[in-house]
This record gives sequence, structure tokens and C-alpha cells, in this order.
Amino acid sequence: MGTILEIGQFWFICRTNERATEPPHIHGKFARTHEARIDLLTDRWLDPQPPDAAKAMRLYRVHKAQCVAAWNASHPARRIPLCQHDLRHRNSDSLA
Repeated sequence: MGTILEIGQFWFICRTNERATEPPHIHGKFARTHEARIDLLTDRWLDPQPPDAAKAMRLYRVHKAQCVAAWNASHPARRIPLCQHDLRHRNSDSLA
């Protein structure tokens, strides 16, 4: 699938060749020099935190639904649901 989002120095990437033993995750690339994975089920870092980890996590949480959708499109046998918070947020947006 490749790049999901590019926001300034932060890139969020979904790879199609992930091992079945790894939890559902995306890769964050930071300033083109550091890379770390974010677990889509727990919203935690799977690797040592990169520079600006707090800012990167805030951006990820804002765009989590898009990240989960990218994972599900790339890994149909390992689909994961959106969390209830994301569903409430999406429903409230559609009512506006």
C-alpha cells in the first residue's frame, strides 16, 4: 500500500509484507531518518519512541481511522474494527 499520510516531517506507512506474528500496525517515518511502528490495537509504540513521539502520536490519533482502513485494505485476512471512539466521532461528523 505504501504511504497513508504525509504531514510535514511525519509519514505514516502501511506495508503489505508483514509477518503474521506481528500485531496490526503501521510504520511512522520521522524526518526521513527514524522509523517506528505503532500498534493499531493498543495505540502504543512497538519500537523505541522516535524524536517528536508525542506530536507523531497526536497526528496518528487524529488520522487513526484512515490508518486502520489502510491496514484493512492491505491485510483483508487480518481486518480489525474501528474502535468505538472512532465510530462515535465519524457519526457526529456526519450529523453536522
